[in-house]
Amino acid sequence: MASDDREVLGAVARLLREHADRLDAAITADELAGFAVRYYRRCLAEDSGGEFAETREQAAQSLWQWYVALAAQEPVPQAVLDALRRLLAELLCQGDAELSRVLVSSCLEHLFESRRIALSFVAWYDDPALRPAYEQALAWGSAFWERN
Repeated sequence: MASDDREVLGAVARLLREHADRLDAAITADELAGFAVRYYRRCLAEDSGGEFAETREQAAQSLWQWYVALAAQEPVPQAVLDALRRLLAELLCQGDAELSRVLVSSCLEHLFESRRIALSFVAWYDDPALRPAYEQALAWGSAFWERN
């Protein structure tokens, strides 16, 4: 988890996502949050995939899926979810238009398909830099709620 090699980080991320139910309790929520933020930040910023390292689009999609899986755990690893929300906010504020588009369409819109998850982002409405992404994702999510 401490490697600087994106391929190694990608392999670890895949193992963590696919086998979270078999993780040893020796991995703390803080360690998991630190790893996830470091890995996703690099993939989303660098946008070059590999055998295990994900492209920007893939990383946004896997971040969405991992977030949903973490949110469904008991107990909920709130520190990890908080760290991922802060990462998304930071990337939306500092990234370019293409990164914002990918984050909204490949991650946030799908996260907001869950009303519970959408509510955890409600503070974004009060932030002028985050409000457009929040509103776009919420429009997608609320349309999803109406269909289901």
